[in-house]
Amino acid sequence: WAAVLRLYYIVHILSVLVYIPIRFVWLMEKEVLTEKSEVSKEWMGGVELTREQELLALMAIMIFMRARKVISAEELVDKFILFGRGAVTVILYFSSITLMLWYVVVLAVLFILVRKTKFIGDEDIEYFNTVSFDAKVLKPEGHDRKIMHLVVFYEDWCDKCNVLDPIFAKLSIKYSDARRRWGKIDLQRMPEYAEEFKIDTSGFTKQLPTVICFYKGRELRRLPQFTTGGKVIDNIMAEQTLIKHFELETDVHTILHPNSKTSTWRMKEEEEKKKKEDLKRKKAGKKPKRTNEQDMDKED
Repeated sequence: WAAVLRLYYIVHILSVLVYIPIRFVWLMEKEVLTEKSEVSKEWMGGVELTREQELLALMAIMIFMRARKVISAEELVDKFILFGRGAVTVILYFSSITLMLWYVVVLAVLFILVRKTKFIGDEDIEYFNTVSFDAKVLKPEGHDRKIMHLVVFYEDWCDKCNVLDPIFAKLSIKYSDARRRWGKIDLQRMPEYAEEFKIDTSGFTKQLPTVICFYKGRELRRLPQFTTGGKVIDNIMAEQTLIKHFELETDVHTILHPNSKTSTWRMKEEEEKKKKEDLKRKKAGKKPKRTNEQDMDKED
């Protein structure tokens, strides 16, 4: 919670709470505060709420629903600021267009002048450019071919990326060694990689940040993942989620060893290889090869 006491959060929380003096000074006689809503009466079994109460209740519900997926106090406060500003803007729209316009202007000024500070702390992360990313990750040679790279794809405007920066920094220090390295790619500066790795960077994206694990120039795993239909799975990218998904507590040799029983990475790699071979055999008019497991099943 100490991070929430920074200037950015104090100022932007006040931009929501400023509604309280506005309400009691300029809006006391407005219909939005006194007029009963038919919608709430219908949906809440006869309970009548004013339009103001209805909007504030909706804001509280939205914050509660989003709070289940937050991973830090900062992200929770970000949700409060986002939905709080939305509720205040709508209430002012129904009560005074002039006040609403002034409020929007103030928000625009705050957005320009009071920006969230970037994470400053210890980390073991390489910030790639096009040349270094191609040389070390996509087309590695020599010793680089033995290194597994965990690359974070991000954009500066993305609040979730900024919130997760301390987690990535902590993991990079704890789980970096001779065969595991961490890196970052700024998709605003290198948008070609967003297209290459199918990362949506729009304002409503669920794919920022995206973490991809590369080995010998190939993608092995990523978060967030996709369903078989191509839909993004909305994961909570918490510290333990990253550790478990990328098996950070297992050394790279064990993960990739063909006889490893503690990892499914090699099995997945072999399955993909077999599918390609079967596809080639099918095109050539030959039957797919049977695996040892299939032969054993047949014997059983």
